[in-house]
Amino acid sequence: AADALAEVGTARARRLRRERSRAADEVALALRRVFHEIVALRGLSDTLRRRAPRAMEEAGIADLTASLAGALRAYLADCPPLREPVVDFGARVDRLRERIAGGEREMVVLVLLRQVAHSVGRIQAALDGAAAQARRLCAPGFDVTRLDVTRLDVSRLDVSGLDAAARGLAGLAAPPPLAFDDPRVRHALRVVLGTAFASVAIVLFKPAFPHWLVIAVLVTIQPTYGETRARVWARVGGSTVGGLVSAAVLHLTPGHWALVALIGVSAALAFGLAPTHQAYWATFMTMCVLLLLDFQVPQTARIAESRVALTLAGGAIAIACTRLLWPRGETRRLADRVGRMLGSHAAAARALAQLARGRTGADRAEARIRKAGVDAEMVAGALGYIAREPGGTAPEAVGGALDAAQRVRDDLLTMFSLLRDEPLGAGPVADVLDAVAGQLQSASQAVQAGEPYEPGAGVSRGLADDALWVGGQAERRLAELESAPEGAGSRRALLRTAAADQALRSLDADAVRLCAAVGGAFVTVR
Repeated sequence: AADALAEVGTARARRLRRERSRAADEVALALRRVFHEIVALRGLSDTLRRRAPRAMEEAGIADLTASLAGALRAYLADCPPLREPVVDFGARVDRLRERIAGGEREMVVLVLLRQVAHSVGRIQAALDGAAAQARRLCAPGFDVTRLDVTRLDVSRLDVSGLDAAARGLAGLAAPPPLAFDDPRVRHALRVVLGTAFASVAIVLFKPAFPHWLVIAVLVTIQPTYGETRARVWARVGGSTVGGLVSAAVLHLTPGHWALVALIGVSAALAFGLAPTHQAYWATFMTMCVLLLLDFQVPQTARIAESRVALTLAGGAIAIACTRLLWPRGETRRLADRVGRMLGSHAAAARALAQLARGRTGADRAEARIRKAGVDAEMVAGALGYIAREPGGTAPEAVGGALDAAQRVRDDLLTMFSLLRDEPLGAGPVADVLDAVAGQLQSASQAVQAGEPYEPGAGVSRGLADDALWVGGQAERRLAELESAPEGAGSRRALLRTAAADQALRSLDADAVRLCAAVGGAFVTVR
């Protein structure tokens, strides 16, 4: 089976991307996942045969393997409309649990049987996920290109690293040069034209304090139409309120010491509340500037009127520029934001892998998870801006990707709670987290490059290894119960390993859902 998978990988590597069969790729990936789970099933069955042969017979492992073999034989044979059914092993384990006593040894045996059920479930999911592509491959008249792989020594070829190497080379590609379609270039041109228009208006109308018009344009104009509108309303509203308050203060003609106090308070409020909302900055900084001018030349309420009028004019110029000149900026930036979100989730998974190995602190991992949440909020905000852009539309899959990203963060927090106080150290948990991180990073690169996402089998291999790890822990506990039934021994280690296995399986499912949601959504957008 390993040689057959190596031949498929060799044939795929010798084809260009556009020449590959999508159906063949998906079926080969599904069979590679099945292969890893079969390896795990063999190890778990050996453990049951050594430690609990009676439970193995009661659960019907022989019937299970027969049904799995039948399903795999029929998978690509004679193009069946549906694959052969596989025994519902999970239901068998549930019924067995109801019949047995609640001793610790029986519970440990159930852990082993439950791991078998998990592996069977992943095999079913892999076969079901590629069932439609399998029917395409065996449909009459469908010719799968046959490549000559006899010239290569496949026994010495590490096919598992081909996809990773390809991803690494893709990541080293030089970034494209700046072009007119680049959002940064268009925003720079928009700022230049807006500033030029404001300067022409100054020359023609000669307003008092003309620099405020140019400043209003520069401060309010943003890369996207939605951001510009939000900034303009905050700027205009804040300047109006600040101007009215300043006009009232100047009308009372306060002394210099009173002005000093008001200027200090307004400056402190402006800088202190600026991170909260742009409107607070505009309100109190307008007060600060207008009151400062009164030190140079005594001012009247007309200075506040000029400030508000020029801010309104500058905001109108900014909105006109972003509305008329390439207004769909946020739509074009959405792929970058989604790619950044995927990358931050990958960084969070990688930080948890380091935490599992004991090589980093819990604070760093928690900060990474929090950063992933911030990037997801940026994508959610971008969807709101796109809804206000003329003609701007977002792929429908992005909403589902946000839900999947939330579930991924929930899974990461579950793993964080398991690893925060005590790393697992040895075992495949860290490798599975690294594989999940690599999967999310590959999806991020595909989204940002506008290319289709190609899933790998690294996580499936890691989950199979983790199932064997749980089986090994269970066998160790069974051996301890036979020698010293009252001792605690490795009970806690088994519980933590089983809990980590549950969290990893949930993380894998949600990460696959996240990558699939955005995998092809941006291929035609960019």
